Amino acid sequence: MRYISSRIVIYGYVLLSCFHLIFIITHCVWETHLTKLFLIPLLLYYVITYDNYKSSWNWLGLGLLFSFFGDWALIYTQDASFYFMLGLVSFLITHLFYIFGFNTLLKYKRENDERTASQWMSGIIVICTLGFLYYIVPQIEGLMRTAVTVYALVICLMVIYAYKLFQRMVTKASFMLFMGALFFMLSDMVLALTVFKWEQSSVGTSVVIMSTYLLGQFLIVVNSLWIGEKMLNTPIKRHGV
Repeated sequence: MRYISSRIVIYGYVLLSCFHLIFIITHCVWETHLTKLFLIPLLLYYVITYDNYKSSWNWLGLGLLFSFFGDWALIYTQDASFYFMLGLVSFLITHLFYIFGFNTLLKYKRENDERTASQWMSGIIVICTLGFLYYIVPQIEGLMRTAVTVYALVICLMVIYAYKLFQRMVTKASFMLFMGALFFMLSDMVLALTVFKWEQSSVGTSVVIMSTYLLGQFLIVVNSLWIGEKMLNTPIKRHGV
């Protein structure tokens, strides 16, 4: 029964995501805000009711909790820059929890698994992040410039950790988790361009921002739980033990 309930939650998330994007396209502002506030709680409910969810994976639930705060704050960005900063800080904390979680998974390895992560992709991610900052930072002033720079470096680190996890495991789930991290980064980049470079939003950019964000969160959550379950149910050993 719990398995069926979990599937219903996931289907509900996908369906509500579609409705949310439709409301963006049709300019239904109130409905857009309302559906946005229910999406991440659905994922959070999925996490805490997951059959093999363990307290050691609380980082995932905490990350989603701060994502919800970030979503709530960004609803009011057109009224005050304070809410944008609040949203930025909330998502910054989300990425820190995700980094901690990915690092926790990296501390485990299967028996006879001696693979090491190659560095070329990490280098590309860093170069793209620095290039993006070079392009956008001159348009930002004051404390916000520092905040955006720190945020970009943190999400860059989150994506790198997701890539290292993929290199360690080389499974479909770890690859999809890495893709989820990339989608999350893409969503934030388009949002930053909309706010600081283009200084205007459109239906198209809003759809890109939310579709990549919702897909990224979905891929991170589902595949993190799957990887965590496999780690707990497979003979593993600590590095250096």
